[in-house]
Amino acid sequence: MERVYYSLVQEYPKAVVSSQVIEYLQMLKEKNNLNFNIIFLIRLGAYLKGFRELKGHRKEILNSINANVSFFPTARSYGKLSQLIGTFILFFIFIKHRKKEKIVLHSRGVFVTLVAIKLKKYFRNIRIVYDIRGDYAAESNYHAENQNASEEKIKETALIDLKIQSEIVKSVNHIFCVSNVLKERVIEKYHANADKMDVIPCLADHQNFFYNSEIREQIRKELGIADKFVFVYPGGIGYWHYTDKVFQLLKNLMGKWNNLYFIILTNQTEEAKKYASESLKEGTYFIKQAGREEVPNFLMASDMGILLRENHPLNEVAAPTKFAEYIMTGLSVLISDSIGDYSDFVKRNKLGIVLKNDSTEKEQIEKFMEFFNSSSNLSREEISKIGFQNFAKINYAEKMSKIYSNL
Repeated sequence: MERVYYSLVQEYPKAVVSSQVIEYLQMLKEKNNLNFNIIFLIRLGAYLKGFRELKGHRKEILNSINANVSFFPTARSYGKLSQLIGTFILFFIFIKHRKKEKIVLHSRGVFVTLVAIKLKKYFRNIRIVYDIRGDYAAESNYHAENQNASEEKIKETALIDLKIQSEIVKSVNHIFCVSNVLKERVIEKYHANADKMDVIPCLADHQNFFYNSEIREQIRKELGIADKFVFVYPGGIGYWHYTDKVFQLLKNLMGKWNNLYFIILTNQTEEAKKYASESLKEGTYFIKQAGREEVPNFLMASDMGILLRENHPLNEVAAPTKFAEYIMTGLSVLISDSIGDYSDFVKRNKLGIVLKNDSTEKEQIEKFMEFFNSSSNLSREEISKIGFQNFAKINYAEKMSKIYSNL
């Protein structure tokens, strides 16, 4: 009897889909000959607004993996109407597979997982892997607090989340979590069965993210930073990304050392320029809207990757993809002290600096003095090796394939 595999995806930014969905499916196909079809269920407004981009993205996906790729609109929000629409759409897609041994659905997001669970009532051969990317309750609270929601509203949202998540973890066949901290939280809050859970962190492709000293020297020469200690940050700019703290830290350090340099890779170049001009001296930074294929070279050219986040329940379970990219290109990491499994990973393996969120300027400088003067810092090659062993996608392909085949 034949099996069929589907990846169900709700609305995501294109870059996230590429790194956290498409590259994983590429890896599974190349390593274990496992073919997934992809179905996107997207809110109506986002679908209509981004229709052209979705068509273009579909072509990119088809060039990457030989699979069926479909985009379907739902209602305006991910409520009951959207669930009904999504269930109706997928019912008619899956009906042709009703005699297959298994329909395996890897569901990325709460909404698509609820749809998958509804379909399970009609198709007894459906098996669901629920991919939990973060603490959704903490994320809801974070947004509610920033919007000055009432305490009553926040409590109501928490109760709804508790009910939904408890139903999901009970109904699905397997659960992926991005960190051990998240796994323990899901077990504690929703009474999930630990035996059907695995930690699959956000990973990176070793064919793109590796260390090469020749590329490093070439980029440093082109930028005129051969004699600099270079920090790098690839990502979004704004409050969510702790941007003001990042630039304040760099300002503090550059006031102490004059050979420091900052590379910022972001699509929000105007915002980055504003922050940089207000905090840093001209000539001490470089801002570029780099394509995904350009990022690894700039990471190789740098000396320390920045990963600072607010001390919040949302970040306590996080597994940012940029951490894997940093380590696999041999970068030391400057990280906040409460980011998922990674802060402790940096401490244990002596991979950089773990900084308290409320650290003073004096404490920051002392931490860097200690790092700069340490004789036990690992080489770029040593860090890159640790990165490959722990965060290369290819090393998780067999584990994930076994989980799918055992459902």
